[in-house]
Amino acid sequence: MLIGEDQINNNTNPKHGINVEEKNQEKINSDNLIIITNNNQIETKINSITKSCKHFIKNLSKDLLKKNPENTNIICDYIIAEQIEFNIKESSKIGKIKALVYLSRYCE
Repeated sequence: MLIGEDQINNNTNPKHGINVEEKNQEKINSDNLIIITNNNQIETKINSITKSCKHFIKNLSKDLLKKNPENTNIICDYIIAEQIEFNIKESSKIGKIKALVYLSRYCE
């Protein structure tokens, strides 16, 4: 869903106190429009990139989703792009997910 900049400053903005579980994530694209991604969509991305991984990796990603949905979405998009562009191995994917999740936790 795309919204214009005029709608950013009203109370529907997720930064104005909406519960973390219901919080939407904002991302500005090249047209200066904001793309809203909710946690359910990010969880679908997590499930798609971790479907062949151990539950430990999936749980790491879902824990990060609760704490920092923006970083989780970025990590998922990165892994998806790596899978599409470079067809990375499963072990490389797992290593990158673990490293990025731990880095995100450390930088909080």
